[in-house]
Amino acid sequence: MVLTGLVNDVKIAEVLDGNIGRGSARDIFSYKDEPNWVIKQHRFQPHFSNMIEWIIWNQIKETESLKDIFGECAAMSVSGRYLVMEKLVDLTKVDGPQTLRYPSWLTDRKISNFGRSSSGIIKIRDFGQLVLGDTLARGPLEQIQVFR
Repeated sequence: MVLTGLVNDVKIAEVLDGNIGRGSARDIFSYKDEPNWVIKQHRFQPHFSNMIEWIIWNQIKETESLKDIFGECAAMSVSGRYLVMEKLVDLTKVDGPQTLRYPSWLTDRKISNFGRSSSGIIKIRDFGQLVLGDTLARGPLEQIQVFR
């Protein structure tokens, strides 16, 4: 059974299996006895990429237009060192050609940051690098009355 929510670091470390990949800041491990999940282990502090992906996933998982284009995040360790994510395999020529969808605030748009789910859906698997300033600035400003 896959761990969910915020979890003690030791519990996630116990289900680390073989190393299957390496990025600029994280190593990717198989999840012991769970072939459809991986564990991203941040190699140095602060563990921003894992934390950003966890926060983003938890904000979009109920949003129809976004939830199906991002890899699902099931759990994160309390420290942020570990992130449990849906396994998305590398894209190959069999998957293309096609146009991949992503939000404008996603800045690391290389093809290796996209992958195919076990059900064949292409999703973003690395969304820890982003720029939100312009997106936040375009949002409407609300008003609140104080000291009535």
